[in-house]
Amino acid sequence: APRGGGRIGAHAPFAIAGALLVADLAVLAAVWEPMHWQPVALVVVLAAFTTLGELAAVKCGALYISSTSCATVLAIALLGPVPAAVIAAAASALEWVVDRKPAWAGFTNLSVAATAALAGGGPLSLAEAAPSLAYAAAVFGAGLVVIAVNLVLLEIYRRLRLRTSFRRDFMDS
Repeated sequence: APRGGGRIGAHAPFAIAGALLVADLAVLAAVWEPMHWQPVALVVVLAAFTTLGELAAVKCGALYISSTSCATVLAIALLGPVPAAVIAAAASALEWVVDRKPAWAGFTNLSVAATAALAGGGPLSLAEAAPSLAYAAAVFGAGLVVIAVNLVLLEIYRRLRLRTSFRRDFMDS
């Protein structure tokens, strides 16, 4: 479309993803603690499951559907939002390289993964000192936030870059 034709340019997803990553890095820097990475064995296991979920995504029409949200919620619950965001972003970056996705897709997936994990960790951070039932409810809430933020951001990127929606892709597949 010609300039000013009511469409957002091809660089809009990069700008949004870049802004999200800057915000994510600011949050990570503010709350980073070495204890987030303990126990190391659990970090390795959750990173492995997140990476496998990302690399084993199933293509459904023009959509790729992965199981990384489950591993991300576990990482948020067991390690906290900081390592979960780093693990999710690293798995997205690896998948970007392995599957040779276009730069816009890889960059936006990386920013969505990190942002969703940090957003999902919000309810959990508030309930850390609460009794176990409240903590379990917060983990459930964290999972819902991860899924919601992930879907909303991906829908925005798909509409901006591909001029399509999840609904249309599901109907076409």
